[in-house]
Amino acid sequence: MARKLPTKTDDVEVVDPDEEELSTYEKLEKLQRERLPQIEQASFDDLLNEAVVAESDVSVAEKETLLGVPFIIRRINVNTGNFGLFVSLTCATKDGRTVVINDGSTGIAAQIGELVKKYGDEKPILISKGLRKSVYYVDQDTRKVVGKKPRPNSFQQVTYYLAI
Repeated sequence: MARKLPTKTDDVEVVDPDEEELSTYEKLEKLQRERLPQIEQASFDDLLNEAVVAESDVSVAEKETLLGVPFIIRRINVNTGNFGLFVSLTCATKDGRTVVINDGSTGIAAQIGELVKKYGDEKPILISKGLRKSVYYVDQDTRKVVGKKPRPNSFQQVTYYLAI
């Protein structure tokens, strides 16, 4: 049944009794089928009048900004990327930010594996001292770590760790 979709100025939304049984996904599909022809024909300015601004208070963290900053890990996701497995940690920081930390290194990702083995992943995990970083140098030819100080033909690498 075609009907006018509610707009920002409507006071009351009409609910179709048949829609109450639909899942959110099904409702989105139905809305898209009904609105898609109008949306595809509309100009930028027309769409702008109806658009909502999608904002989030979640940002992907620059690890440097979390050095020494306490945070709580709310959620741990394991993902597959171009270079193998990595973890995504959704965290609340003591300074009021919600951030996502992505890491696939021998640092944070390895530590998370150990923490999950020890404590499980059912509860939030407090990292009271934030992150720490380790700076080291790698030989350009052999790709082997040569130490904490630069040497000829070496380049700097950084690995971040949970400061636990």
